[in-house]
Amino acid sequence: LFGAPIAHEDHAQRACYAALHLSDALREYARELRRERGLDFLTRMGINSGEVVVGRIGDDLRMDYTAQGQIVGLAARMESLAEPGTIYLTAATAERVKGFFELEDLGEFKVKGITDPVPVFELAGVGALRTRFDASRSRGLTHFVGRTSEIGLLESALEAAKRGKGRAVGIVANAGVGKSRLCFEFTEHCRATGVAVLQASGVAHGKNIPLLPILEIFRAYFGIDDRDDPQGAREKVAGRLLLIDEDFRDFLPLVFDFLGIPDPDLPAPAIDAAGRQRRLVAIMRSLIERGNPGGFVILIEDLHWVDSASDAFVAEYVDAICGGPGLLVLNFRPEYRADWMNKTWYQQLPLEPLGPDEIREMLDHLLGNDPTVAGLADRIHERTQGNPYFTEEIVRSLVESGALTGIRGSYRLESPVEGLDVPYSVHAVLSARIDRLAEREKLLLQKAAVIGKEFPESTLAAVAELPAREFSDSLAMLSNAEFIHQQVLYPISEYAFAHPLTQEVALGSQLQEQRARTHLAVARAIQEADPERIDENAALLAHHFEKAGNPLDAARFHARAATWAGTRDLGGTLRHWQQVRELARSLPNDPDVDNLRLVACLQILVIGGFRMGLSEAAVDEIYEEGSGFAETIGNDNLTITLRAAYGARILGLGRLRSYYELATANFELAKRLDRPFPGVYVGACYANSLAGNLVDSLRFAVEGEELIGEDLNIGREEFGFSYLVFFAQSRAGLFATMGQFAKARRTYAHALQIARDSDLPENTGWVLGSLGQFAQLIGEVAFEEFGDVRTCAIESLRIAEELGSPFSRVISLNGLGCARLTAGEFEAAERCFGDAIDLARHQRLGLQYEGSLLANRSHAQRALGNLDAAVTSAEEAVALTSERGERVAEIHAQIEFAEARIARDGSRARAVAEPALARAEALVRETGAGAYASLIDQTRANLAHSCDEPEARAQYLKAALAGYLATGATGYARSVEAALESL
Repeated sequence: LFGAPIAHEDHAQRACYAALHLSDALREYARELRRERGLDFLTRMGINSGEVVVGRIGDDLRMDYTAQGQIVGLAARMESLAEPGTIYLTAATAERVKGFFELEDLGEFKVKGITDPVPVFELAGVGALRTRFDASRSRGLTHFVGRTSEIGLLESALEAAKRGKGRAVGIVANAGVGKSRLCFEFTEHCRATGVAVLQASGVAHGKNIPLLPILEIFRAYFGIDDRDDPQGAREKVAGRLLLIDEDFRDFLPLVFDFLGIPDPDLPAPAIDAAGRQRRLVAIMRSLIERGNPGGFVILIEDLHWVDSASDAFVAEYVDAICGGPGLLVLNFRPEYRADWMNKTWYQQLPLEPLGPDEIREMLDHLLGNDPTVAGLADRIHERTQGNPYFTEEIVRSLVESGALTGIRGSYRLESPVEGLDVPYSVHAVLSARIDRLAEREKLLLQKAAVIGKEFPESTLAAVAELPAREFSDSLAMLSNAEFIHQQVLYPISEYAFAHPLTQEVALGSQLQEQRARTHLAVARAIQEADPERIDENAALLAHHFEKAGNPLDAARFHARAATWAGTRDLGGTLRHWQQVRELARSLPNDPDVDNLRLVACLQILVIGGFRMGLSEAAVDEIYEEGSGFAETIGNDNLTITLRAAYGARILGLGRLRSYYELATANFELAKRLDRPFPGVYVGACYANSLAGNLVDSLRFAVEGEELIGEDLNIGREEFGFSYLVFFAQSRAGLFATMGQFAKARRTYAHALQIARDSDLPENTGWVLGSLGQFAQLIGEVAFEEFGDVRTCAIESLRIAEELGSPFSRVISLNGLGCARLTAGEFEAAERCFGDAIDLARHQRLGLQYEGSLLANRSHAQRALGNLDAAVTSAEEAVALTSERGERVAEIHAQIEFAEARIARDGSRARAVAEPALARAEALVRETGAGAYASLIDQTRANLAHSCDEPEARAQYLKAALAGYLATGATGYARSVEAALESL
């Protein structure tokens, strides 16, 4: 059918891919013709590679180009030789594509016009080599020097993993020192010895794209590429999972959902993010371990560029790798930090610059031993300080400038090194190299830099503004000059800059107007190329539109990115909304822009206010701005929601009275508007609960639930949590405070169930954290409904840390402290309360819990024998709760104050303990906080004991026991029974 002249290795590979696809298409077409018309035809193709002479043919009206010469003729001969349905290659093409394709050596054939027999190969299919590491091998690497001990450490870690002692190794170094090269050498060794390797990499814009490297690993494992439609991708996943174990069928919906290919007929289970993540880690570990019981390696590069969700996944996998046959290798720059670095099975490997001897060895292989290059190695080392990449770049610069002539390993220095313009910094080296490019290649490199460190060829082609041939030639030139390299050849051609600094310098070398035009073109290309993943790419699109000087589209895509991220990454979500606000402020006022600013103000208050602890001044400014827009637009719903968000921040500063007034006013405003605003019931319920108006708080919770019905999504958009879960948790807590423990247990179980159903991890974390406080009130840590509340509280803390919410951490630490206090783990409990207090005060949020935290800390300090500290903490708790009007918290504080003084001062404490207990008793009557009544009796018994009044002690203990038995506080009942038996 045709003979195609192919002149370059990359072209040869592309021609082979094209021939395979064309062959498949022609076979299908032949079947259709045979079936529909009874016609038949045969296909065959031939490919040769080499240089050709190109000449013009035609007349004045039409001018074409044709390739001529022996290379073209030999390609035609291959086509003539080929059997029907096959593709034949010459040795020239086979040499260029071997490894990337499966080839069958057919031997030598006599070909017309050529004296000697010609080796012929059949193209049988796609080969194994496709990654950037494969491409690096084909390009030829510089001599690998040093790193003997580092390679040895990695090999030792792998051997330990093979014995079932999984390891995580982090390779840390500055840019250019050789992290990627070391990982390449190690993983190539692993592959060569039969050890499976899965790998992914962070990218410079990766912090804006959740789970990018994790998805890369999963997609690579299942063999999913961008050409797969959702059904085809699901078939790949299901096929691999079920082939390994039929029991994996239950996990298919979860894996489909994670990979962005959900099955409408098999919805993913409604579980919180932390649970989902743990299951995915467990699935991946099980899959890899079953397939590779003799050991495997997972490599994630450039961890300093990954998003927080990927960070959390990596943390989970660091935990999971222990005790298995796997080795997790990570590399990152020194500024990267993570909590998992404290794990005993993690080892950090700092990579130092190469020493003078190692650089000299490297340069000997690069430069050769011509007398003219003597001493050059020392001078280059002085400039590069042992950075191997910088070293290579200086040599390349010298070659391209003409200072060095010859070939690698055999150069000659044409002029003294002192007279050469050798840049001191790599930035200067790269700038000089870029400036020496022809204008067409320079512009193409700059446009690639706008896309990012890595870029699909198709995206660059879309913005290049070059004819296809010129684009291909320029890309090849840049690749040959090692500015970029092809890291993936099939199915989508992808390139990467040889080093991030190359991209940064190329980006900075452009005029702002030129960069802006390219950013806009890139944004349009991304939208057109992948319309199904706009939300996933929203952060990237926002970046490009912002750099393009298109603030309105940038603001809209930041809003979409924030909505897509939701509460999975609070810090990232907050940054997106802050960008929306800043960008919208630069735009002329109109209803759409005003509404965008209003929503941004609201979300900044919701996320940054009470969750993240924005400063009071910043919150006031944003609230005033948002209120003004809400009034201008006339959006009463957003006005009320803004006030609620602002109130939550006020409360977080410990100003309960102001919050109570604002929540009450907001509720009255909603009533006057005669519209259903479920959010105002949240504020009214919470404010009355903290103020000690328990009956009113319970009424608001019940009325709010009735208004909502069973819709778990109400509240998600405004505040990022489910109002229905909040009301259920509030009712449970109110029942517990009132001493109705049976109702509380049932309601807590319901709250936890619907929290998990809501798939809002923060809701789940809050409920789990509150179980610790319930345990403290009832005196038990283990329940049939929830298990051990310490485990629940630990899960709550993990969720808070994954979300990056200091507010949720305060709640979780309090719950964990209460659980440990109840279990008698006083040292651990005291640390939890101390950490929570420090965090709340430092971040200036969650201070509505400060009084209770101080009271609990006093209890722990007293149990540890730190009686002066216990008294001080309790005194502060009483002062704070009394001043702020936190009546239930004050009951707790007064009891702990009395206990601390009794423990320290004995009978001398009576003068202060009795008024404190009287105040607590009065507050119990006022608020209906019946759970504390028996605790007061028990404290009176302790006071009587310190005053040597056995009869009074017995009387109070009996009263306390009766109360505990009546309410169901079984843990306290047992301790009081024991005290009575000892009398």
